[in-house]
Amino acid sequence: MINLGAKPPAPDVLSRQKVDNALTFLENQLEEHGGLSSDDFKGINYWGEVKKELSEFQHGKCCFCERGRDANRESDVEHFRPKLAHNNEPASNHNGYWWLAYTWENLFFVCSECNSTYKKNFFPLINEDNRTFNKDDNLLLEKPYLLDPVKDDPEQYMIYDFTNHKVPVPVSSASDNDGRGKKTIELLGLNKRTDLITGRAEKLQNMELCAKAITYMEFSEKDFGGQLEQNIERLKSHINSKSQFAGFSRFYYNQVGLASHI
Repeated sequence: MINLGAKPPAPDVLSRQKVDNALTFLENQLEEHGGLSSDDFKGINYWGEVKKELSEFQHGKCCFCERGRDANRESDVEHFRPKLAHNNEPASNHNGYWWLAYTWENLFFVCSECNSTYKKNFFPLINEDNRTFNKDDNLLLEKPYLLDPVKDDPEQYMIYDFTNHKVPVPVSSASDNDGRGKKTIELLGLNKRTDLITGRAEKLQNMELCAKAITYMEFSEKDFGGQLEQNIERLKSHINSKSQFAGFSRFYYNQVGLASHI
C-alpha cells in the first residue's frame, strides 16, 4: 500500500444534475423510512462511469493491496467511507455515509477481494465518539483506523519480513501510537491472502538478484558493459508507483542500503 498522491479533478459525470437528484432522493428515503438499503442506490449510480478514471489514476492497481486488476473485471469502485450502515461494534444507528456516495474524494479503484471479502462496510474509528452521522457534521473530527491512500502515507505504517525468500513475505505494522497500520492489515486481510504473500515473495526473488548485481558491480568498480546502469533502471522499475507491491519494494531497497539509487 502506497500514497497515491493528489487526485486529478473529478470527472464531469459526478457534477451532473442527476447526481444531485440522486442525493435528494436518498435524503428523502432516509427521512421517510429511517434507513437506506442498496436498492435505493440502484439505477442512479455513476460509479461504473468513474472506474476507468480511478484505474488510470492508480496505475491499474488496487489502492489497498497493490495488485494489478483489469478495470472491466475483478475490480470495484470502493467507497472509503461506506455508503450504507457501517459494520462496527458497538452497534449504532448509523445509516452510512450516504451523502458521500458520489463524492470523488471518497472513491477508489479496488480489487473485488479487498472490497467484498474483507473491508466490506467496516469503518472503525479510533474514537467512536467523533463519528459523523449526517452531511452537516465535521468529517475532519473523525480519525479512521483504515489508512487513506491519498491523505496518509501507508509506507510509514508498514514493514515487511523478507529474511527468507523461500517462504511467503508477511507484512506487519511499524510502531504507531494508534495502531492504524495493524488495523489496516487486519481489515484488508493483507496477510491472509495467498496471492499477496506469495506475490511479494516472487517479487523479492527478482529484487534480490538486482540488489546483488548492483552491490557487486559497485564494489568491484567495474561497469560490466553498462550492466550496472541497467540494473539500477530495473531497481527503479520495481519501486515505481506503477509497479505491483511498490511499497514493499521501497522498503526492501531501503533495508539493503540501496536507497541512494531510489
